[in-house]
Amino acid sequence: MKLSQILKSYRLTAGQVIAELFGGLIVNGPLSATGDFAPTSITRTGREAEPLTVVAYSAAPIVDLSLGNQFVMSIADAVAFVFGAPTNPPAVGQVWAITARNTSGGAHGAGTFNAIFKTVAVPFPAIATGFSRTIWFRWNGVNHVEIGRSAADVAN
Repeated sequence: MKLSQILKSYRLTAGQVIAELFGGLIVNGPLSATGDFAPTSITRTGREAEPLTVVAYSAAPIVDLSLGNQFVMSIADAVAFVFGAPTNPPAVGQVWAITARNTSGGAHGAGTFNAIFKTVAVPFPAIATGFSRTIWFRWNGVNHVEIGRSAADVAN
């Protein structure tokens, strides 16, 4: 691939390169006397399509945050479950979400969260069969803090 195929625009100011790439990335950093470029920041812009990652349902489901920011889990029975501490924590401030779908055919098991999660007083809502709820978290470097959730059941 040629640089011209991914480089939308660039400018050089006081030894700093600011490059905008097709696809919505802005890369910024110093340019050395030998012409080497060492990016110090990368910023996303515009719309992004992010994959929806499936989390395996079990009595102790675990989210691997290296796989993305959007997760879905289908609750298939009435067995209680506890969301374990996610693996591979994201960058501080990163927001991620999990959508829980009730596919059990009836009431699903009681759901709770590991202590690393900081959630509202009622940690996990009862979801009607055939419906789902989404909960959003922000990683603060210590805990996954709930920043929002679906107000009501949404049809699957």
